[in-house]
Amino acid sequence: MVHCKRVNRSRSMLPAVAVSACVLSACAGPAAPEPFEGHWVGTLDVGNDLLFMRAKFNRTWSGLAGTLDLVGTGRLALAKSSYASTDVFFLMKHGDEAYAFTGDSNNGVMAGQLHRGDQRWDFRLRRVLDVDPKWIRSYLGTYRVGTEWVRSIEDCVDHFGAHQLMYVDPKNGGRKALFPISESTFFFGPGFLIPEPAEGTITFLKGMDGRSYLVWNEYGWDVMVGQRVSNEAAHPGPPLVRGECERCCYPKSG
Repeated sequence: MVHCKRVNRSRSMLPAVAVSACVLSACAGPAAPEPFEGHWVGTLDVGNDLLFMRAKFNRTWSGLAGTLDLVGTGRLALAKSSYASTDVFFLMKHGDEAYAFTGDSNNGVMAGQLHRGDQRWDFRLRRVLDVDPKWIRSYLGTYRVGTEWVRSIEDCVDHFGAHQLMYVDPKNGGRKALFPISESTFFFGPGFLIPEPAEGTITFLKGMDGRSYLVWNEYGWDVMVGQRVSNEAAHPGPPLVRGECERCCYPKSG
């Protein structure tokens, strides 16, 4: 895991930003309908590994439709779903194989077990916001706190061909994916594509001086504010793709 140098709050916060910065958008986006509809990210615990999952469900004229992308398996299609109170069930198909998910849904989090034959694995999915690409592009670049702490915000393409915002530590190549909870605030987990448990947030701001900043809040550490010093990321050009994105994945902790 990439660790940030602990910085004293009084020196790390830029006064002009801490007091007068205006957030690019409202902190809370509109709530998605319950319990399935929306965009979800999460992990499947298969023992020694946590496998990344990305699901999207939407209401159509014929009912609920959806897909779930699972690393190592591919894209699964929704075959059936039901819910009662907080209890949820959805059946996904991959060819002739069936994957049954049972669990609870509460406050934008679904957690339970995936059943495949006689196998059982724990899963956890968190609803995230779909952010307009123009906002994503406006955040890209290199940010700095003081003279030593530098992070690059970049765009990459994940296993499934989806664009994924991430931060990169240019010193060691460490990276983590950023998942949106509003148009300007993103959370990150303990690994590149391991969103749970959330370990902190990044909020992008536009200061009254017209400059771009980010507020770095890694839980258990002092909050830091970084100023964008370049619109170019550490890897300028087209978004990084698959192997380039994944070369610094983090193993499961514990």
